[in-house]
Amino acid sequence: MLKVICGENEVASRERFAALKKELKEKGYLIIELDPANFFEKIESFKETPGLFSPKVAFFAENTVKKFSRRTQFKKVLLEFAEDKDKTLIIWEALTARELTVVDKKYIEEFKFPENVFQLLDAFYPGNFKKFHNLLFKVEGRMPEYLLFYLLVKRVHQLAVLNFSGDLKLPSWQLKKLKFQASKWEKNKLLKAIEGLYKIDVRLKTSSTPFSFVDSLDILASLVL
Repeated sequence: MLKVICGENEVASRERFAALKKELKEKGYLIIELDPANFFEKIESFKETPGLFSPKVAFFAENTVKKFSRRTQFKKVLLEFAEDKDKTLIIWEALTARELTVVDKKYIEEFKFPENVFQLLDAFYPGNFKKFHNLLFKVEGRMPEYLLFYLLVKRVHQLAVLNFSGDLKLPSWQLKKLKFQASKWEKNKLLKAIEGLYKIDVRLKTSSTPFSFVDSLDILASLVL
């Protein structure tokens, strides 16, 4: 069995990876962690000497598809596990399914964010409060708050880089979209947004605000958008 777990929602994909490891261990599998440094050697060694008290072996690896995607030996390993139901290889990748071109889609389990999340991030610019406000309450409850906050902080950081210092190494389509969004921000207002996000983070961590996370974001948006 071959399974590659991936997707932009790394929290959910990590949880799935850990859950599979626990599930197979409870079923009596010998769990073998594979390091990129000895990925091939370890697989070969357990082919010849399976676990003495556990004939079933499940290999778990991380970020190996990107590292070895051009190697013929790696493609052979993937094919071997895909075609043999008695052999198990589960890989976690910090990539999207679209980037895993070397793996057949039927072996990929991808975890995505709700579509509204990216619409929300794209809507965060001055003059667009109403749209951001509506999307914020649509997204509420559909993903962990801390993850939504992290994504928004990351987006604002990207906008600041484009607005203050230069360029980002991103696909052209993504960079074009971000440059458009950055162009909507005056530097002073963007600094206020950054300061506001920092204050939200501190207040929520210290429980020094009566407002929820979503309400706090909504108030900030009303002031800077």
